Amino acid sequence: MFYFAYNGAEFCEDSSGDVQQATGATGNCPGGYSPYPEEGILLSDDEIQQAIADNRVDAFSMSWGEPETFAAEFCYVTGAGCSNGQVGLGQVEMASLAAEGVAVFVSTGDNGAWECYNYLTGLYTGQACASYPASDPNVVAVGGVNIPLDESGNLTGSITAWADNTTLGGDGSFSNNVGSGGGVSSIFSAPSWQAATLGNSMRYLPDMSLDADPDTGASILEYADYGGTPFAVGGTSQAAPEAAAMWGLVLQACKASATCNKGGSTGYRLGNPAPLLYAIYAKGNSLSGAYTPSGFTPQLGYSQVFYDVVYGSNQAVPSPVSTPNPTVTPLGYNSGPGYDQVTGIGAPFAGHLITAVTGTNVP
Repeated sequence: MFYFAYNGAEFCEDSSGDVQQATGATGNCPGGYSPYPEEGILLSDDEIQQAIADNRVDAFSMSWGEPETFAAEFCYVTGAGCSNGQVGLGQVEMASLAAEGVAVFVSTGDNGAWECYNYLTGLYTGQACASYPASDPNVVAVGGVNIPLDESGNLTGSITAWADNTTLGGDGSFSNNVGSGGGVSSIFSAPSWQAATLGNSMRYLPDMSLDADPDTGASILEYADYGGTPFAVGGTSQAAPEAAAMWGLVLQACKASATCNKGGSTGYRLGNPAPLLYAIYAKGNSLSGAYTPSGFTPQLGYSQVFYDVVYGSNQAVPSPVSTPNPTVTPLGYNSGPGYDQVTGIGAPFAGHLITAVTGTNVP
């Protein structure tokens, strides 16, 4: 299912291009302003709320985000009644999806560790920060890797972080040349399933990663009837739906399994996958104090289920757009053994992930 909202009168625009939010249910514009339509990502609240009301999806993928500071500032400016440490309605929405047992996967962004910019000027702040809603504790934050496969599906080299020091980094249009988003939340405390495993006090992201490099990822075709030709796509916006699709296979196996710990309104949903993923990670690394979700014992360990990505980084120089030769210190993180804030706990092998979670043996 694909959720896409349109509202022809939610905002108003004047002749100078200034846009303001309309008032009233039908959209009342001030003098000199005319109704201004919004659609798609700009109406994400409408789309997510519809998905919550429908309660029909088992795995939900979102390939969008904004700096946490942006979300917090918007919450303040719009008078949404948010207090410190909140980003507004999104938290309620993510919690509602989790309460329905829905698995939510969100892209971590394509600007490495420096997702922050001033929402009024568009200039980067020079501070490392995370992307929301990827940083929400009720979702799986999905970063990006390079997976060098040949045409037969054979791995021809090491899986590395998707970044400028591996292959083409950036946002898929190569405008920033950074790669996999990741870092430390400035808003959310570390959820129990992450803190007990990693020992962190604030939420870390990403949680896991999948292919995001246009050089090794998918090609798509648009407007084929009008002469369109295939072209490469990438970014963590590609990795998030890959993760949701992979989890769909896990849920399919769970539904068919007599031993899978089933739950949710459907009888086979498993809720937020993150606690299960970190339980697998903890089992393989024999970390003390590892958190194991109630009733779940991984059937396989970390090294069997995840490819531990140890090469690459998401470091970059966070320059304001108006500064051609920045002198600020590069920000970001390096990949390494175990968890890192570039690729999370790594890239999962789909077959072994199914076995670890459901107990179903996959050839």
